[in-house]
Amino acid sequence: MFEIMVQLFLGWPAMLVSLALTIAGIAFKKWEFVCAAAILLLPPAWYLSHYSLIYAILPLLLFGAAYAVSRDKVTRAAILTVPVFIAIVGLGIVVLTQ
Repeated sequence: MFEIMVQLFLGWPAMLVSLALTIAGIAFKKWEFVCAAAILLLPPAWYLSHYSLIYAILPLLLFGAAYAVSRDKVTRAAILTVPVFIAIVGLGIVVLTQ
């Protein structure tokens, strides 16, 4: 049971749900969704930051995007989420090509 919980919170499900919540939050202009995505991305980012410090910045970018959505700056929020998408897609490509 513990292994399943670790995989859910530190693995791909957390990262993919985080991306989905980010897209939904920006599309519907709900900062709560983007903030929940940032909180959900904290454990995988913490784990991956042991390999590269770039992953430690990803939740901060999502918190910034949540703040931008709360101030009705959707374009700025979308720009802040682009590095998150690039990092997660890049990680997926590295994992799939091994």
